[in-house]
Amino acid sequence: MDDGGERLEVHCAAGQSVPRAGMKALRARALADFTARVARDAAHLGRPMPEVRLTNARTRWGSCSARAIRLNWRLAMLPEALVDYVVAHEVAHLVHMNHSPAFWAVVESLDPTAQAARRQLRELGQNLPELIESAPV
Repeated sequence: MDDGGERLEVHCAAGQSVPRAGMKALRARALADFTARVARDAAHLGRPMPEVRLTNARTRWGSCSARAIRLNWRLAMLPEALVDYVVAHEVAHLVHMNHSPAFWAVVESLDPTAQAARRQLRELGQNLPELIESAPV
């Protein structure tokens, strides 16, 4: 989602704060984008499309269960290659619910740049700006 020049247009309802409207718009765009990426990778692996949800976790970029993949909305502030890596990581859990060598092989099949992306994610993730959500969106 981050191409360096993308704009997000926000429309506020009467009485709605700009920050709240902005967060709602950012999260809606992130969910649509992440869902499309999960669908692409799940189809590549021949797996059924899981439900995709957003999370506000402070320490995890994503998680996967038998029913859903949860992705941190803050990924929307990172380069597209890093979003692709996190999505590939979580979708690979649809095949292997562990971090075995077989799991990492699936991740690499979905994202050949996974090792470099993983390192970059660690570095960039420590410096994300803090966005305050004044109320649940």
